[in-house]
Amino acid sequence: MNLTFSWNALDVVGRFCILLMILSGLLHIPLFWIFDASWESPVSFRKPILFGLSTGITLWSLLDAIRRMRPWPIDRILARSTSLILLLEVALITLQAWRGRASHFNRLTTWDSVIESLMGWSIVFASFVVFLLTIRAWQANAWSGASPAMRLAIRWGLMFLAISCAVGFTITNLGFMNLTLGRPPEVWPPKGILKFPHGAVLHAIQLLVILAWICDRFHARWPLWAIGTAVAANGTWLAFASMQTIRGMGRWELDPGSTAILVATVALTVGSLFLATYPRPTSRSSPIWTDDPEQSGSRDMQQETH
Repeated sequence: MNLTFSWNALDVVGRFCILLMILSGLLHIPLFWIFDASWESPVSFRKPILFGLSTGITLWSLLDAIRRMRPWPIDRILARSTSLILLLEVALITLQAWRGRASHFNRLTTWDSVIESLMGWSIVFASFVVFLLTIRAWQANAWSGASPAMRLAIRWGLMFLAISCAVGFTITNLGFMNLTLGRPPEVWPPKGILKFPHGAVLHAIQLLVILAWICDRFHARWPLWAIGTAVAANGTWLAFASMQTIRGMGRWELDPGSTAILVATVALTVGSLFLATYPRPTSRSSPIWTDDPEQSGSRDMQQETH
């Protein structure tokens, strides 16, 4: 994975939106330390920081996935509309932080309701795009240029992102149900953190893509096993987060069952790193992969000719 090539290959609107979101997140870090007293406060600058960085990186991953797949006629429209919609969501969250208002579960005033509705529809649209790309990524003829490990990483990364979106809708409904019952919207009684399973595998796509890059970089002997083991690690981590929340337990309130799942997650993670860096025997006939679709395609043709 060549980050320079990946960045330069993106649409100019996408690059602009990614830069704005990441810069906004970074610029709010010193403001948090100067003005905020609590990281968990619903009106904290924590939200512009986390949503700016997280959404910017996620958008980059989505646009990079689009450019690796065989082109569709609507790709440019899809990429630009997704970029602008996600930028709008981050802008609204940032606006609420500066207003000193909660950005989620807040319909106390007309403006708060309007802002939350706009955020909700932006999330619905972005989730639709994630679901569409996930289905598209699993098609047999979806790819124009990527190593097998990279293809598997993006496929499962998008799958985990789609799961995170679905969990996000679920915890939103549970949060509003909590409000009607006079309970804090972020907590599943007695101590479960509703956002824990939502965020558990939200960035699995970045981790899996980095692992696939390591496989390609080190010419891993079993790259698909490495990605598969990392997928299993993300699955057990999601199971751990979901189990803790459903049972109303804090993140690190462990019992024998949750401890076993956590140990399995760590073991699978270590195993995936070992598999990703264990080199295969050097061979002149070994395929060489590149992130450039044109180079990858010409390389494949040369190998088929020989």
